[in-house]
Parts: sequence; structure tokens; C-alpha cells
Amino acid sequence: MKIIYSAGKRVGADLLLKQFLSNCGDDHEIKVAAYDISSRSVDKVDWMLDSVYNCYTGAARVRLNQLFNHPHLPLMGYDQALLLMKEMDAFNADLVICDYDPIVSNFASILGLRLWHCSPVHLLDGVFWQNGDMRYTGLLEVDRKNTKKLPPAEKTFVCSPFAMVEGVELKTGYEWLIPFSDVDGEKFDGIGISNDDNRRDELGKILRCIPPFKLKVLREAKIGSANWLFCGGESQLIMNGLVAGVNRFCVSPDLNDSEALLNGILVGNLGLGDDLGQIEYLEHYSVEEVERSYEKRFECGYKLRDALFFNLKDKIDEINM
Repeated sequence: MKIIYSAGKRVGADLLLKQFLSNCGDDHEIKVAAYDISSRSVDKVDWMLDSVYNCYTGAARVRLNQLFNHPHLPLMGYDQALLLMKEMDAFNADLVICDYDPIVSNFASILGLRLWHCSPVHLLDGVFWQNGDMRYTGLLEVDRKNTKKLPPAEKTFVCSPFAMVEGVELKTGYEWLIPFSDVDGEKFDGIGISNDDNRRDELGKILRCIPPFKLKVLREAKIGSANWLFCGGESQLIMNGLVAGVNRFCVSPDLNDSEALLNGILVGNLGLGDDLGQIEYLEHYSVEEVERSYEKRFECGYKLRDALFFNLKDKIDEINM
């Protein structure tokens, strides 16, 4: 099958893209569209979406809207957009999978290609949120509007580790998928993992101040088990932690990252652990907050669902059945 997979502009999208290619790359002809931040763990990207709109390309939304008679196209340069669409049309994919990327999803819709939305960001529009559940409402308002502008798709998957956790339900029209898991490594009492090159050093300094002064923040680490996992709230890392049997999670989401913010909210609401916000901004209080979470590392406050879970490969395989 010929597949286009587009990874949205988030650190967590990089990890999900890497696992998708590892688990499906040998079985299908896959072209990847991604941003720099969402492709740092993979060797090859066919279309770099940073080049479609930036300060050098400018924005030609009005001209493109008139050309395609489409009201919700994202910001793009005119020539760059036409080239991307021409190359997508020539590839003639059997399936386009978009992880919260408006550029490729809109072009897939215009070209009449089979389109699936598949992203942890669809927690925002796919979950029944109760009054008082939602932190970071103001920070997520732009994403709330943008999810409404995405083109209709054949399927909308909420690809999230919280599919496995009791306490959250989806609206009609949305389906759960779980990320691919990547575990079976070392056993840790406590570990920090961050895929964010811009934050890792600062987070590492904070964790090294926590007794027993041996905690580190690693870029990539497979865990066989752990009592306590610190991360930025990336879906892939939380998924790995659940499969590895982590007792307590401590997340520090980047305040500009919708995936991390949504996961932070649910980590706190569903009893997985602590959502500390972006702890660099807490300054000298950051160590105290992380230490308080680490001291509760033997407490497990969540319960997994007793259900059958599917990943993206399972759903793609259904097409050929």
C-alpha cells in the first residue's frame, strides 16, 4: 500500500513517526511529510513542511483559497504549496495519515485521497471533558479552533496511551488507538526522558538536585520497569511507561505543546501522577515540586481498562482483509 504520513509540529510527533516507520515501513511504500522538530529521530523525510511556509515564502492564503475554492487552508507560500500538491498527486497514495497537520490533510482532501486523522491532539476535540477537568484552557484555544478547521476524514483516531486507562470516554465519531510500545530495557527506580533538545539540559539540572542525586534526563531510553518516570508529556513515553508498569508519572509539558498539555491534564486527572507545568518557570521551586512527586514513586493511583486495544498497524491491516 502507498501511504503518506504527516507528522505535526510537535516533539511528541517525532516519537510517534519513528515508531510508525519501525512497525509499518517494511510492509508499505511510505512517504513522510514532517517538520524539523517532528523528524529528528528518523533518517529520511520526503517533504519538509517548514519550507512550505516561513518568513521567506510568505503567505498566499487568499490566492490559494481562490484557486482551490477552500476556506480553511493554513498559511503557505504559493509556489511551495503548488509543488507539494503536485508531488502528492503524482504519488497517488492509497491512504494519507495525518498527525494533526493541516497542510497535508487539506491537500489530501482537495485531491480526493483517502484521509485518516490520527493524533493524540484529538483528545482535545474527541474527549467528553467535564467542567473543571481542563487546565490550560487559554493555551489550548488556538488548537481548539484549528481542530475544527481540519477537513473531514474517513476516520479520526485518538492515538493516545489513555485509551488504556479507566476514566475517559470518547465522543461518537472518534476511535481509540494506542501508540506502538517500545520497552524491555533497563529497570529503574526513577528515570527522566526528554526528546526535546531545547529543554533536556535544563531538566537534567533540576533532576540531579533530587536525592539520591543520581537521576538523569536521557534522550532515548528503553525501560523494562520503573517506579517513577519524568518526561515532557509525550504520548509515546507515557505509553512505554504504562506497558512497563510505571507506578507514578511526573510530567512537565512545554506550554506551547498541545499534545504535552493535554497529556499533562490527564496524568493529573486520572491518577497517573503529577502535572507540574513547565517547571523551568518555577525557578528555585522546581526542585521542591519534582522531589515531592519522586517521594510518592511507590504510589499507583490509576487503573488500566480490561479491553482489547488496537494500534495503527492493526487498522491499516484491516483495509487489506
